Amino acid sequence: MLLSSVFKVWILTLRESLAPSLALLNLKETYINDFLAGGYSPGSLALHGATLVRATLLWLLASLAIGFAEEYVFRGYPQFILTQGMGFWPAAFLISLLFGALHYFTKPYERWPDWASTGLLALLICLTLRRTGDLRFAIGFHAAFDFGAISFTPDQTAGGSPPIAC
Repeated sequence: MLLSSVFKVWILTLRESLAPSLALLNLKETYINDFLAGGYSPGSLALHGATLVRATLLWLLASLAIGFAEEYVFRGYPQFILTQGMGFWPAAFLISLLFGALHYFTKPYERWPDWASTGLLALLICLTLRRTGDLRFAIGFHAAFDFGAISFTPDQTAGGSPPIAC
């Protein structure tokens, strides 16, 4: 009984974190400007039927796994330990800098603005950790943001050509 109520609360928190994450992705100034200028079109679906459903579910699972892994690796134990030694915000800045650096140095098409934006998003996630006291919102936000970036952003830093739209 306790496990089922904990699971329900966790799912509700994940659901609440999807809307702001997708809103943040949709408000990217570059894509809005490109769309208004006629330089960006979402195109048509590359996949249909069961293949589309399967690919969407697999990318959702992958995004959730990435959200879990990166949030626990960066804002789980390390954030807790560093906060005890140096305070929350110095630890948050250090971890966010490292998070941006990891994405910059391990992905071939990243540029310094990608490092900066990834680091700033990591700081935003640290703020949610500070406000909520747990990682559920951060995991849902991260997973939704990654899913949106991988699925709908035709950018090499977001995985090359998108798997769902072309």
